[in-house]
Amino acid sequence: MREQANKKLDLNLIGERTYSRIIETIKTIEKAPISHKNINDITSQDIQDYLNTLKDYSNSTIKKMKEQFNQAFREALNKGYIVKNPMFEVIRPRSNKEHKIVRALEIEEQQKLTNYLMSIPISDEPYKVAYLIEMYLGLRIGEVLALRNTDINLHKNLITVNKTLTTDKNHKVIMGNSTKTYSGIREVPIPSFIREEIINQMRLAESHKDKQLFFDPNGNYVRPNNANRKLKELLKKMGISN
Repeated sequence: MREQANKKLDLNLIGERTYSRIIETIKTIEKAPISHKNINDITSQDIQDYLNTLKDYSNSTIKKMKEQFNQAFREALNKGYIVKNPMFEVIRPRSNKEHKIVRALEIEEQQKLTNYLMSIPISDEPYKVAYLIEMYLGLRIGEVLALRNTDINLHKNLITVNKTLTTDKNHKVIMGNSTKTYSGIREVPIPSFIREEIINQMRLAESHKDKQLFFDPNGNYVRPNNANRKLKELLKKMGISN
């Protein structure tokens, strides 16, 4: 499994963030007794029994686990380590967890949040402009936090989106060289009512390295998870469900 992950990373088929996620999946599998058996001795039932113990994980996690087994046994068959692929008889179990519903803000909730953000200074809510850009320009949080002053054309009233913050294989936040998908590279218009807020953020960014629009208190890139966590805290304080 590790060999396959390293190969994909070397061939640029996956990025470092995806690589680190795969390695975390493999580390979980390595804790199971099945990982210590000789590959010729592992049966379909062994794999099925192991996957059945994962029902308290999400469906997404179970799917990733099974995919690692699929790839590993397919490669083992290609290399002649085994003569039969036991994965053909393995069925992915369904998680005990309820499917997570993603809920959009209601119009009234969005207006309430907007009114609050527009009324408070950046010093009191450091990511207020990030949240406004998310809401009204449709950027992912990683794309927002990757913005620099040079990405903003006030003359044309456009923001260019061509990169995103990501993490390397050591979980360090780094600047990615592209967006999450190729189609994510785009130009988006700035709504007039938040233009002045963006300009204020740009003034603050003049003193930042590379004129980065957002930095954490230590002068580092903002972890998207941290910005999302603060947004959840803000919504809770305002009585808006997540």
